[in-house]
Amino acid sequence: MKLRFIGIMLAALAIASSAHAGDGAALDRYLPSSTQGVTTLNVEAMRSAGVLSTLLGAAQAQDSFTRVASGLERVSFNPETDLSTVMLVTTSMRRGEKPLLLVEGTIPRAEIEAAITGEGQATTETVGTATVHVTPRGTAICFLADNTVALGPADAVRQAAAIAGGTDDGGVSSRIRRQLRNVDRSEELWFVGIPSASQTENTPAAGMEAFRGAVDLSSGMGLSVHMRMPSSESAASAAEGLVGYVSDLANNDQIAVLGIGSVLSSVAFAAAGEDVHMQWTVSRSTFERLLATVQMVLESER
Repeated sequence: MKLRFIGIMLAALAIASSAHAGDGAALDRYLPSSTQGVTTLNVEAMRSAGVLSTLLGAAQAQDSFTRVASGLERVSFNPETDLSTVMLVTTSMRRGEKPLLLVEGTIPRAEIEAAITGEGQATTETVGTATVHVTPRGTAICFLADNTVALGPADAVRQAAAIAGGTDDGGVSSRIRRQLRNVDRSEELWFVGIPSASQTENTPAAGMEAFRGAVDLSSGMGLSVHMRMPSSESAASAAEGLVGYVSDLANNDQIAVLGIGSVLSSVAFAAAGEDVHMQWTVSRSTFERLLATVQMVLESER
């Protein structure tokens, strides 16, 4: 279980990677009211930092990436040069729930829509002023603007389309809105979320109300996470417990086999008021080794 936990955590860092193109600010308006979590990859910043090709290589270990890549081969779209932003939106914390993807970039809209129409499998719906293409499998795609596309579960895409078309005012919860306002969007990857009670129960972070974080990939990996707890007392207790939890994880036999125990031992936690702050910094060579570990873990579970 702990091995799978660390694999998922590293995978989220590897992939789960406007006013300032790439930072996701222009995509906030399309977030469904049911949004529980947001992970945004500032692809332009990743490209500038020289890590985009490495991250795409790690993502190739995922079946979902392979399916998307095969579809992109049929149109003139290259993720390494044409993407600006990828925002993954979670509207339910149920296991296996598919995210809504909001994508910005130089997107060949006419080619993609022609390919969808040519396949003849998707049905077409009009939501406000937007056109939603729904597949028999219950997924959908919609251009919210010429450079912005939504794809994923049909109901979530419909709501994003309704917001774009002016028939839905949208509006996320106050807890998500607060985290979106305070998260550091300048980094290559940032995320916010509201964990369910079941996700934190029996862990040192039980009772966590919300979290936000960012990953600096410019010279290695600098992960900064802020966890909101119900009180200053619970924050102090959580910080102390998380130190012990990560220490146990670093000494786990499965982690030792992967050779990353010493890396985990550098994770630091500190309480400040009702927040727990986590900081984790590794070098570029160590980060690339972590990505190789991610690929190995993901490929072993395919």
